[in-house]
Amino acid sequence: MALAGKLSQGKSSVCQQVRAFYDYIGNTLVYTYNGANWGAQSALGPMGADCTEYTDLLVGAQPSAAYSGTAISTGLLYLDNATSSLA
Repeated sequence: MALAGKLSQGKSSVCQQVRAFYDYIGNTLVYTYNGANWGAQSALGPMGADCTEYTDLLVGAQPSAAYSGTAISTGLLYLDNATSSLA
């Protein structure tokens, strides 16, 4: 995901990376309740996205970044090495 690499460039911490992705998603997507989970790729299309697609994009960016996230309901859980056994 080239965009994830671009957004995380120059960010020195995981929190800064996640914040950059979060801000991009929040500023780019158009919130539209759709009643279904269309996934991250669909969220970038003209139909808009709701909370599940926002989360899909944030979690989907993780392979290109230095963080690992897991979707929980309609949120994001950040785990580091010390807390990864909790998931």
